[in-house]
Order: sequence, then C-alpha cells, then structure tokens
Amino acid sequence: DLAASVAAGGGPGADIAAGIVAGGAAGGAGRSGEVVTGQRVRAICQELLDERAALAPQGDQPAEFKRVQVVIAAAAARFDKQLREVKGQMQKLTAQFREEDALTERWPGRVLGPRTAAQDSETASAAGPTSEAGSALAPSLCGSASGLGPEERMELKRIQAVVGAAGTAFNRELRDLRGGVREVRAEVQALKAKFARG
Repeated sequence: DLAASVAAGGGPGADIAAGIVAGGAAGGAGRSGEVVTGQRVRAICQELLDERAALAPQGDQPAEFKRVQVVIAAAAARFDKQLREVKGQMQKLTAQFREEDALTERWPGRVLGPRTAAQDSETASAAGPTSEAGSALAPSLCGSASGLGPEERMELKRIQAVVGAAGTAFNRELRDLRGGVREVRAEVQALKAKFARG
C-alpha cells in the first residue's frame, strides 16, 4: 500500500497518508485535520524533490528526475483548473436560479415551465466526465521511473501516494458540489410549483 509506506517513512506527506490508511477513501485529510488541496499537494511534492536534491551531489540529478518534477507540476495545475471550473459552474447555476426567482416575484401569475430533459442533459454534459485528479500522473510517473535508482523510485511512490490522496479528496468535493446543485434545483422546482398553484 503506497499510502502506508508514506505514513511509515515519515516526511511531508506522512500525516495525509496516515489519514488515508485510517479512514480509507472517506479520509481525505491527515491526522492533523489538514484538507488536501492542489496547492498543498504541490508544496509536499516540492519538499520531497528538494529533500532528494539536497542529498544528491551537485549536478548529479538525472534528467528523468527533472521530467518527473515537470509532470508533478502539471498534475497540480490540472487539479487547480478542475476545481476552478467546478466553482465557476456553481456560480453560473446560482445566478441562473436567482434570475428565475426574480421573474417569479415580479410577475406572480407567470408560470415558469419545468426544466426539460434536454436542459438537464446539457447541464450534466457541461460538467464533463469525471476523472481522478492523479490518474493522468500515474502512467507518466511509471514511464519516467525506468531510469531511476531504488531511492528515487521510493520517492516517486511517495509522491504518487500524495497525489492519489489529493485525487480522492477532489472527487469527494466534486460529488458534494453536484449534490448541492441537485438540492438547489429541487428547491427551485418546488418554488415554481408553489407559485403555479397560487
């Protein structure tokens, strides 16, 4: 278990990994209660790389290791981008519901028709397919690890565990946000039905 190895080995990601071992997919945070975010993942990965660079002689770092650093930075950027997209979708939906409520209050006799299946499908497709935040990173790490030594492979496994923890936390937050959107939509439909009967 990668998370268990990170927790046993200590280091910047030990608390987060221990939280995963203790709580499984529902953990998502370390023993200190810290929430895993894209910024935190980037910081932990950078600390691991800096620690490895300090132990290696000057100029002795292989090119493969630098490639892994680039892959990690790309994964963290992708994580942040997905989170921004979800927040943007929530803001758009909130604004749309407020506009519909304003129309209902201005014209009490106006009946706003229920959302069609096509509109619901359009909203669902806008969110796009879900994917693990660290899923794109795993194959790249495996491919880049071919020319690394045992210690470097162990560092990569630790980084993989941290990024995987971030992916689990991100997917849980994404499910919660979508659940919130469904609840708001149901409340709006109930208000429409109430005004229609009134």
